[in-house]
Amino acid sequence: MPTYDVECSACGHADIVVMKMAELTTWDAAAVCPECKAASPTYCRVIRQAPAVHGGNQTIKSKLEDNKKRFVKSGERDDMRHKASKKVDRGAIEAARESVKRGEFEGF
Repeated sequence: MPTYDVECSACGHADIVVMKMAELTTWDAAAVCPECKAASPTYCRVIRQAPAVHGGNQTIKSKLEDNKKRFVKSGERDDMRHKASKKVDRGAIEAARESVKRGEFEGF
């Protein structure tokens, strides 16, 4: 439920009120200060400055770019491993062919 800052301009009493948005119009008309019992024109909701938010979209954007760079680097490493594993050992291939010709190969 939303919270609202309320303040009495007669005595200076400040408080926080928790209420539904649908109740705002009835509360504004019937509000009474608990300290000095002033009616609604002097005891009313106050609009305060919104708090500053640091970071935002730029921070999120830079984190995503850092993650992309990290993934690209790991992908390059994987690609290098893949290329290294594809190096052909001609001697091993010839030895395998000879073992098949001699009947030493039993299958997979």
